[in-house]
Amino acid sequence: MPLVDAQARMPDIPLPRRYAELTRKHDQKFSITRSMMEDSTTGKTEWWSPGVGPSSMDILGELQAREDLNEEKISAAQAALDKAVQERLEKQVERWKSEMDTLLVYAGLFSAVLTAFNVESYSLLQPQPMDDAVLAIRQLTQQLNSLSAGEPIANHIRSANNGDTGSSAFLSSSTIVLINTLWFSSLVLSLASASIVLLVKQWLYEVQSGIPGTSRECARIRQHRLDSLRRWRVSAIVQVIPILLQIALILFLTGLAFLLFNLQRTVGAVTSSLTGVLFVFMMVVTVLPVFRWGCSYRSPQSSLVYTALRPIRNATISFFRIAFEAGMRFCGRQRGKRTDSSLAHRFWSFLQRVCGRSHKFVFGIRHYRSWPLTELRYVHQESQSLDLSTAVIACNTMADHTSLDNMRIALSAQPDAPLVRCLQLLKLTTNVHYNYQVTQLMRSAPDALSRVAIHALAQLLAVGVTRDDGWEKNVQALLTLFNNVASTGDVFRTPHDDTIALKVHFLIAMYSQSAENIYTALFYLASAIDVNGTIDHDYSTVSCVLAAAEKWIESRRRSGRDTVPLRCSMTAFAVVTHCALRVIEEKTVVPEPRGPRLEVLSTRARAALSALPDFLPDRDALAADPELRDELPFSLALVLRPLARLSKVMDAPNNPLTVDRIPSPIDPGVVDALENAWAGTGRATPSQVDVGTGIGISDGVHESSLTWRLSTMQRQVDMLFNPFGLMLAG
Repeated sequence: MPLVDAQARMPDIPLPRRYAELTRKHDQKFSITRSMMEDSTTGKTEWWSPGVGPSSMDILGELQAREDLNEEKISAAQAALDKAVQERLEKQVERWKSEMDTLLVYAGLFSAVLTAFNVESYSLLQPQPMDDAVLAIRQLTQQLNSLSAGEPIANHIRSANNGDTGSSAFLSSSTIVLINTLWFSSLVLSLASASIVLLVKQWLYEVQSGIPGTSRECARIRQHRLDSLRRWRVSAIVQVIPILLQIALILFLTGLAFLLFNLQRTVGAVTSSLTGVLFVFMMVVTVLPVFRWGCSYRSPQSSLVYTALRPIRNATISFFRIAFEAGMRFCGRQRGKRTDSSLAHRFWSFLQRVCGRSHKFVFGIRHYRSWPLTELRYVHQESQSLDLSTAVIACNTMADHTSLDNMRIALSAQPDAPLVRCLQLLKLTTNVHYNYQVTQLMRSAPDALSRVAIHALAQLLAVGVTRDDGWEKNVQALLTLFNNVASTGDVFRTPHDDTIALKVHFLIAMYSQSAENIYTALFYLASAIDVNGTIDHDYSTVSCVLAAAEKWIESRRRSGRDTVPLRCSMTAFAVVTHCALRVIEEKTVVPEPRGPRLEVLSTRARAALSALPDFLPDRDALAADPELRDELPFSLALVLRPLARLSKVMDAPNNPLTVDRIPSPIDPGVVDALENAWAGTGRATPSQVDVGTGIGISDGVHESSLTWRLSTMQRQVDMLFNPFGLMLAG
């Protein structure tokens, strides 16, 4: 660093101190460099320095040691690179070969058709041969016409001797010359295209010959030939062939239109109209990709037009950008010179605004890039929608459990709930009960379909959108699909042991505002934790489900019981009861320490069930609302059966809670509230029924009779739905 620059960067200190500071820093830097160059013990130079240092091989050896490289890794990496180049070369050559075969067939057929027309047309360029009789008759007629006009006989003889035979007097018309020019030019271009196709096929054969192996020499030869294809513009020659054939077709059809117009105008008009339609179509499909890069009508001729138009358009845009920017600055200077409110000031202000808006508009127009770069940019912007389309097409093609699992895995981590959109595009969420595709997937891939549905619900819960009616409809459709798959009977496994499914249904019950969705989610939790179910849950799962029910009950208790239907709240209390039954009946093993865990779970269940009276309607509400009065028996049926069973288990002398002297989860006040609600429907309560047990109305209700009271209410509710007295499960 120069001394002047160093002094300029240092603080304002006296010159001797500044010089001493520079000297100290220089010595310090030199000592650090020297310590890096020499080992402290051997004095061996290890770091590079001018004139002294390790060789390039030493540096490469150090890099290999640092990266833990060996011959096997290097060979594997090089083999992967060679394989990628080989696949690219093979695909490119095969594509060109297939294209050349198609073009060769077309050129051969087109040349055959052209030859048939040219055979008939070229004869029009020469005079037709006449026999002697025709010539003699023509001469005799001319002489007779001359004699009748009074001309001397010598003139007739001289005219006959000097007259031509007709061949030299033949002159071809301009139309025939034009038609033959167009058709023969078309034939030459067609044959030229076929010849070039044969040459290209020979080149491609030579490219692939002699490199069958995978050795390094073969890989290098293959790379050399690939570079030669690119260096000698073989791809450009391949693109020229279809352009030549298109030009040949245009020339032939143009000549055909001229011929038919001269022979018969009606036929010519019809043929010209069809030819014009073909020309317009070819022009549209050629020009359309130039302005709409996403159009799939790309061809060599459209690429040629795009290549010619792109620099002109980009230069025009740049010119107008510079012009409008200069116009803005010029108008601004002119307006600044006139600060008053004169007409000139307003004129320059208006002109500056026009230039500004035009400049903004021109800057909004993008420059044309090459097609590959534009395509990469679009793919980067629309990556999620393209991945979604890929998954949908793959599932439509395969329609098996593998494609469904691959779709779920590939799209699970993406935002904006793509699985929901996939299921909608696959039409798996519409008319689930009558959807043939859903029925087929339920038979062939029920587990995969249920996993996709539950992951779609999880994405729908995680997406940051407003939970409006559309969101609720999507949740309802996915819940219907999932539960339809989950309740297929004994043929397939019901996925109640899926922890993700339990969490998702709990979140739906918490955040959904639709009564149907809340009831469906809670009913799934109740069926998953049902004590009569075939799925074994561990203590942790039971405790988590109980905590979910507790949280839902507490949140609805704060917001008010009228926010949800009665059947939803009774289902939540059924979940609590089933969790307690699983532990007390020892369907779920409680880990050690067993006693404290049982006491904690029983206390939690008792606290949750104690909130049940807050959700029951009073008699005035039942008397005023007939629909609520009719709904009450169905809602109570959801919770009375597990409560009666829990009370019966607690009456057993050897149940775990009694052995450990843990209070029952059922509070007597809960039973009283149930009886009051039942009485509000106009039916007799168990306390008003004398069954000869010695317990009457005047005797009061003792806690030991909770089982009898709950069982009696359960039987009364069952009689409403089972008037014939059939045996009910449970």
